[in-house]
Amino acid sequence: MDIVVLQSHEIPAALGALREVALADGPLAPAERAVIEEIAALHGARADVDGLPRVTPEAVARAIPDPHRRKRLVQFALVTAMADGAVTAAEVDAVEALDRALGVREPGVGVLRLVARGRRRLAKAVMRRRLLGAFVREVAGEEGLAGVRKLLGPLFGAGVEDRARFGIPPLAAMGARQEAA
Repeated sequence: MDIVVLQSHEIPAALGALREVALADGPLAPAERAVIEEIAALHGARADVDGLPRVTPEAVARAIPDPHRRKRLVQFALVTAMADGAVTAAEVDAVEALDRALGVREPGVGVLRLVARGRRRLAKAVMRRRLLGAFVREVAGEEGLAGVRKLLGPLFGAGVEDRARFGIPPLAAMGARQEAA
């Protein structure tokens, strides 16, 4: 994933947006400050976090027109909201407002809302589903249906007798390959 995406003239608005997310639940925590400073450093900038401009999500939308950079900014906002280890409803509201204003619709915002509501197990399940979906798409693109069967067969009860049918090598052979590596 590319992380350094912002253009130099977009950095103040972007960092200001991240500061707004961090301030949504009260004073800036050291971990939130560190995230904002690190994102600035990655983009070759230095951030005076306390001196960043106050920005509205709509102003950020005007400052950052590119859809890809907008998506990354919302993802940076997700990280900022989680940086201090406590996700609050106010932080989620700020991230959602930014997401809406930028027209992104980042699925991670819904997961963040689950975490803020104390629904961590459900949030983990949603994340696993998203990750599995990404793996399935990648395998399908590279290996087709046979690859998907190989990946998902064991998850859906494909036991030892089904391994050959799905093209999965015997466990002993897999172990031997790993030892040889």
